[in-house]
Amino acid sequence: MSFTRSQQGLFRPMVKRAWLKHAANEGLDPRSNAAQDAWYRAELAECLGRDTTKDADPGRDFEAAMAHFEVFVGGEFYWNLRVHQGDCRRLQFAIRQICERWDIDDQYARATAARVLKWEGRLESLAAITKAADLQRVRIALLIHARRQAKRTDTAEAAAKLAADPGLNLPPAPEIQGKEQFIDHPARKAVAVEFESPGVRARREAREETSRQLIREARAAGTLPRAPRKPRAKRPAPARSTQPAAPVAVDPDNCPF
Repeated sequence: MSFTRSQQGLFRPMVKRAWLKHAANEGLDPRSNAAQDAWYRAELAECLGRDTTKDADPGRDFEAAMAHFEVFVGGEFYWNLRVHQGDCRRLQFAIRQICERWDIDDQYARATAARVLKWEGRLESLAAITKAADLQRVRIALLIHARRQAKRTDTAEAAAKLAADPGLNLPPAPEIQGKEQFIDHPARKAVAVEFESPGVRARREAREETSRQLIREARAAGTLPRAPRKPRAKRPAPARSTQPAAPVAVDPDNCPF
């Protein structure tokens, strides 16, 4: 992006006037295009960090370039004042956009600014804030408020829909294949469900069918090795007591021996 056509109509005459003034002060030939081009590109590099306006920003860069060449002309301060006040104007505009988008009234915006900046006395208007750093703090505070308010509104709307239809918009179970997941939702108690997306199911079935086909072919060719049998676990021997066995009582009247 470069300067617009209307901006070029202001910038080019300013550069021409600045060059004529500079050439007269330095004793240079004002008709030398090579000297003018070298001076122009050197001054652009000093004020914009590059020697061309091809990728210049039509906002901040335009005002900075106009203010830089205005110094050579002398006796004019319009663009230098605009640069000094430019950040404040942009931040004021950004704050107005936030208030319009999120329906924040002027009274609340002024109260927020007074609280954030610890403003002494009554803040009649946000235009009374003249420091860019202070305006930036107010902008961030209003953005935070706007996002919180939007989150509360979304939560309230979701709760109202759920109250009207408890079965509406139940959250899906996590997509974890082969495991039962639990859905904990006010609309119903924790229920074990099996979830598998169509794509995951198709890939799983394809892998299983391929495995079955390979097993059938290996069995037909007789190359399928038998799975080794797992050794049976030995039962632990009963623990032997080290105490002598108690004597057995024998009834002499009922003894077969």
